[in-house]
Amino acid sequence: MRPLFGFRLASLAALCAAALLAGCASDEPGGPGAGAPYNAETDRGELSTRLRPPPDYEDVFGPPEPPPLAPDPARIVLPEPGGLPLPRDAHVDRLVVRKGDRRLYAFIGDKAIKAYRIALGFSPVGHKAFAGDGRTPEGRYWIDRKNAYSDFHLSLGVSYPNRDDRRRAQALGVSPGGDIMIHGFPDDDPFGDRTGHPRLDWTWGCVAVTNLEIEELWRAVPIGTPIDIEP
Repeated sequence: MRPLFGFRLASLAALCAAALLAGCASDEPGGPGAGAPYNAETDRGELSTRLRPPPDYEDVFGPPEPPPLAPDPARIVLPEPGGLPLPRDAHVDRLVVRKGDRRLYAFIGDKAIKAYRIALGFSPVGHKAFAGDGRTPEGRYWIDRKNAYSDFHLSLGVSYPNRDDRRRAQALGVSPGGDIMIHGFPDDDPFGDRTGHPRLDWTWGCVAVTNLEIEELWRAVPIGTPIDIEP
């Protein structure tokens, strides 16, 4: 058992080192060290979405709408992670991240249809304040781009920072950071295609799922989908 345990520790250490060296900023389309494109034939049409987001997302799409009134919690059934993959024709219209639970939920209407176990930034408590703080932002954002050439298999871009985030950072005299993504693991990571997830927050503020999970989210989540990131 000792060699296997040592292998797992070495693999997790290599994963953290890869994230530290590449960072979430390496998800820039066509950036240095970009991997091979996602090659699923049915998803080729999505490659056109590898464009950079507009200079100010809110100028194009408007400010985020307030979250809808929450239904009676007693009537919400939140699934556990795992289960069957999303149908290939599924169209998710809302994402919810609960940081404290390490969960990402995909909604269609008022129904949570799938749950994912996630890893967060290496300092996950609290709202992101500046570049490099290791925090995952909190609030309502949008999925504003897709990157088929991500260093972390595939990625969905989150529209952080918004205007309020930029104002707060400016008041502090710091950069708010950016390139917050939902992404998979590095393609050469041995844990990337497993249904489990290391119990480790290893990103620079992104939300990480497995490679198989980001593939189904890539298909099901269109650009413009709202994402609510809760503490």
